[in-house]
Amino acid sequence: MEESIISFSSGILEVTRLVVIVLDVVFFLFFIYALFKVIPYRPKFVRNPEKYASTITARKDSLILKEWGKILLLFKKGTPEAFRLSVIAADSLVDQVLKNMGLVGEHFADRLSRLGGEEMRNIDGVWEAHRLRNDLVHTPHLGISLDDTKKTLRDYYNFLKELGALD
Repeated sequence: MEESIISFSSGILEVTRLVVIVLDVVFFLFFIYALFKVIPYRPKFVRNPEKYASTITARKDSLILKEWGKILLLFKKGTPEAFRLSVIAADSLVDQVLKNMGLVGEHFADRLSRLGGEEMRNIDGVWEAHRLRNDLVHTPHLGISLDDTKKTLRDYYNFLKELGALD
């Protein structure tokens, strides 16, 4: 009788070990499956943005096009305040695109400087446009002409186009 109890309990131990092993394999396979499902949603990190600056491009996004459309509608109002706000909004949009590209920096100028001037044809125009935006923001009653606004918005547009954010 004792012998049958011992063989019965050792049989239960063997079955328990087998169940644990099977469960370990199932959980491991589930983990691997879940990992492959999550990979497309992970953030993309660039270790050294300066090294890869020439390969960084913005992603075309309908939100960028929509925001650019809002900027143009604001510009078409034709008032000095609308000109001022459209330049500020365009600068903000470009800054957001640079952030989305993974360029780091505390300010717009920090992110822009990481791109480097050699690779980008329109970077000088954006620097000039950003300086004008800073003047508009820090000098409350400073006006901007229609021609200056057109040139500035064109500079921002060309830069966004060069980055691949707009067509």
